[in-house]
Amino acid sequence: MTDLLFKTKTYAMLTYFALGATISSIAATYWISLSIISKDVKTTDPKRITVYIIGILGLTLVPFLLFRMIARIVGEKKRRNRARVNRLSLTNNQASENEANV
Repeated sequence: MTDLLFKTKTYAMLTYFALGATISSIAATYWISLSIISKDVKTTDPKRITVYIIGILGLTLVPFLLFRMIARIVGEKKRRNRARVNRLSLTNNQASENEANV
């Protein structure tokens, strides 16, 4: 995988997104070269080309939607934890420090 100068969860998500996009673009390029750019381009059915283009777009969009869903779930968990720490800080400062350090 790509090594970054920083190792935090926020930027790790960007690394995974870049990796998924790279793999998807390589797969899409390979699929195009196998199906459309072949010896018998003149005899290829236009409906078949349309199906391949839709498939390529699907291969590209699936990782994006997957990573977006993961980022949304992680964001919701962080917001819930932040609210819990804020609620504890109103009652007991020591408890909020312990929760924040965990």
